[in-house]
Amino acid sequence: MDTTDKNISARPKLDGLTIADVRPEVLAFALLMERELRINDHKGGWKNDTARGLVRHMVEEAHELREQVFRKGYWPVWRPAQPGEENEPGREVMALYSRGETSFQVIDRYEFVSSERSTQRIGSEAADLANMAMMVADVCGALGPR
Repeated sequence: MDTTDKNISARPKLDGLTIADVRPEVLAFALLMERELRINDHKGGWKNDTARGLVRHMVEEAHELREQVFRKGYWPVWRPAQPGEENEPGREVMALYSRGETSFQVIDRYEFVSSERSTQRIGSEAADLANMAMMVADVCGALGPR
């Protein structure tokens, strides 16, 4: 048995848990997930998808979530863009830097967004990513018989 199997067997059992036992944050997030699933119902579901295809799509969703988090400014490697880096007058731009051995290298630049809409986008992208992970678990049989 590898360490992954040991960690799984050491987890508490879910037997006997009810919806009343679910943490408020988990329930709120589950509702976000369901909203995103319903928005995408027209795509026909995931039951006939492969785990490989779903994981590939999950990686794309992770990149989309990362971009929204960057845009909101919740990333520790940000610094204000230097003079001349602004794309348009009056638009605050943040530059993402990677620390090299002797200098910083620009990886990408994003417009810094601080709004209710950007917060909602983070929730939406996080729910999309979680849904993809749930779909992988489902097609692999981890959620019970198909």
